[in-house]
Amino acid sequence: MKFTSSPHARIRELEEQLYLARRTVIKLTGETTSQVLSPPYNLKSWQEAYDWFEKVIEQVIHEAPIIPKDRRTDYESLGERAICPLCGDSAQDYYNPTNGFAHPEGLRRHLVGSHKSTQCEVAREALQQARYFADKQSTV
Repeated sequence: MKFTSSPHARIRELEEQLYLARRTVIKLTGETTSQVLSPPYNLKSWQEAYDWFEKVIEQVIHEAPIIPKDRRTDYESLGERAICPLCGDSAQDYYNPTNGFAHPEGLRRHLVGSHKSTQCEVAREALQQARYFADKQSTV
């Protein structure tokens, strides 16, 4: 495939496509959640993007529905558990695959990708979108 536009124009086109793809991922979470996950356009630095992201993660954790004990198969667990409200994932447990994450810390680790946890793809895209906005503001 041959491109007639300049490399700069092609990069700009690909950036726009990536922006739209991320926006679509965020919108697929539903109207209320997508409003929470949509970063503000005026972020001026990556630090502001991370600060925004931390607040979003806390809100997602706070609003995550707890799985009732009678719907769980891990009877020995005393703590609360929740499925990731963004991607629908659960902790990787062969015997209890739908018991969610320990709430709140296991869910937090999943959302931010810490402690060797696989990061939630939706949360990752929201953070990347925030970083993109911060980069755009810093070049203005």
